Amino acid sequence: MKIQEFENLSNIEKFNATIDVGEFVMCITEGTKKCLLYSISSFFVEEQWCISSKKIEGYKSFTEGKLLDKFTGIILS
Repeated sequence: MKIQEFENLSNIEKFNATIDVGEFVMCITEGTKKCLLYSISSFFVEEQWCISSKKIEGYKSFTEGKLLDKFTGIILS
């Protein structure tokens, strides 16, 4: 799956793709949100959860940059 294909999916399809073909990398907590990082093919997906409601708030797909930096800073320290 390519990043453009993932971005064109509905939220339920993104959830299914993340679970079915994604590989869980790690989880971090940022205030009231929990962010789960998955690897899919040649890109990453951040699944954002609201801790209090226990619901998914959205998905962000990326290959590099600031979104990945917040996870790599934890891995490298």
